Amino acid sequence: MLKPPSTSPVALAVAVLVAALTGAAHPAVAAPDASQGRAEITLFPTRVVLEGSDRSADITVNNGGSVAGAFRVGFTFVRMDPSGTVRQVTDLSDRERLSASLVRVSPRQFVLQPFGSQRVRIGLRKPADLPDGEYRVNLHVEEIPTGGPRAAGAPDEAFSASVVIMTAVSVPLIVRHGRLDVHVTLADLHVEHPAGKPATVSVTLLRDGNRSAYGDLTATFQPAGAKAPIEVAQVRGVAVYAEVERRPIQLDVAATAPASLRGGRLTLSYRLPTEQGGALMAESSVLLP
Repeated sequence: MLKPPSTSPVALAVAVLVAALTGAAHPAVAAPDASQGRAEITLFPTRVVLEGSDRSADITVNNGGSVAGAFRVGFTFVRMDPSGTVRQVTDLSDRERLSASLVRVSPRQFVLQPFGSQRVRIGLRKPADLPDGEYRVNLHVEEIPTGGPRAAGAPDEAFSASVVIMTAVSVPLIVRHGRLDVHVTLADLHVEHPAGKPATVSVTLLRDGNRSAYGDLTATFQPAGAKAPIEVAQVRGVAVYAEVERRPIQLDVAATAPASLRGGRLTLSYRLPTEQGGALMAESSVLLP
C-alpha cells in the first residue's frame, strides 16, 4: 500500500490489469478492509488445456498476502503478434466470443482470507456442431476495490486521496476440439555477442498446423574435443499461438557457460514440458567457428 497524500478530494483506484468480463452480473461481495496491506494472489495451474473427453478442470486461487481480499473471476482476451508480443484486446472476433461461450466458471466472486485458497471450477459446454479447432480465453482473477463513493454534501476536507494497487492475475484456458495437429521447426539459430553483455542464443520458431505449440527450449554447447555437451540456456513455457506462424526468441546464456560460445556445436531443442512427457518437437544444430 502506498502512503496517501495528506489532502485531496478524490479517492483514486489504480488497477494493475483491467478485466474484460463476460456473462451476467453477479451479486456484490462485501469486501474487507485492506487498509493495512493487500492480498497477493497466485493461480495454479498456470495453464489449463481441455481436450478429448475433458469436460471440467479446477484452478486454485491462493492468497499469499497478509490481508483478506474480495475477488471477481472473468475472462480477458489476448493475441500474439509476429514479434511474439502478447497484447490484451477488447475488439473481439467471432471466434473469441465463441471461445468465451464454451466455458463456465464457479464461483464468480469470493473472499479470500490471508493465506487462504479458493477452488474455481471450470466447466466445458461444447455444442454438437462446434467446428474443429483451438479456442482460447484467459481466465482472469482480479481484486474488487473496497472504496465507495463520497457521501452527498460531505466536505472535501473530510477526505484524503489514496492509491490502491489492485491485484489481478490471468492464466490461459485452451479448449481443443476435433482433429488438430501442429508442427514446429527451428530456423536461423545463431549466437549474438552484444558488446559488454553476455551472449544470447537467438532462434525463430516456425509453426504449422491448426493449433498452438507450447514447450521448453534448451540450448546445449559441445566445445571441440569435449566428450559431452553442457547446457548453456533454457526458457520454459514458450508458446506460439495459433494466430501466428512464427515467433523469434532469445535465450540468455547462463553465467556458468563458456564465455565465448565459439569453437563447438550449439544444439537447441524444443520439447513438451516434462509433466507432459517431454517429447521432442523440434531440434536444430549449428557449428560455431
